[in-house]
Amino acid sequence: AFVFKISKIRYSGINKTVHKNFVKNFYSFFTNKDRVKVYILNAGVTFWWSLIFIYSPLFIIKYFNDSYVGYFLFFSMLPLIFIEYYAGKKASEIGYKKIFFVGYLITGILTITCFFIGNVYWILGFLCLSSFGIGLTEATTESYFFDILKKKEDQRYYAPYNTGIDAGRLTGQFIPALILLILPFKSIFLFFGVVMLFLAVLSLKIKDIVEIKRKGMFH
Repeated sequence: AFVFKISKIRYSGINKTVHKNFVKNFYSFFTNKDRVKVYILNAGVTFWWSLIFIYSPLFIIKYFNDSYVGYFLFFSMLPLIFIEYYAGKKASEIGYKKIFFVGYLITGILTITCFFIGNVYWILGFLCLSSFGIGLTEATTESYFFDILKKKEDQRYYAPYNTGIDAGRLTGQFIPALILLILPFKSIFLFFGVVMLFLAVLSLKIKDIVEIKRKGMFH
């Protein structure tokens, strides 16, 4: 904010509308099935990060010392650096549906695989690789959200859409904790993986928007 203030950069030509009826906005948001689908996909990203930032470190500490957590988190974030720009560019060429489906499918399969293997190093390696899949979705979900909105709806529905971040985070923390009360630790790999596969199937049911084709229609 300070940089914008001293740099003389100003927004122009934007008419900001304040929507004060909070409850009405939320109700209206969830009456549209396309907005509900992208809300769930948005929540799925932060849901997944609960596995990486909360439960995976607990799993690591069980077998190694605390210093290994930092290495794991570094390598988990590394795929995002290489994939997110590519994902955004590719989504505009082939459509969001394919990007979401492939991303969640990769993440789901690799995570479920962790449930069936016993080697700790392989498990951590698969979890790091699964970040490639989530990187495809994290970089493109918000863009897709704005693409499905009608003119001037972004100011009204962006706040309800953003609550998906907290919804995904809370469910990703709470439900696995309940699972661990009755099942072995590795069962949460199966749980997270199945949820990712559900999101992959859900991705096939969204509108197939290809930005390049849409832009071509107006030229």
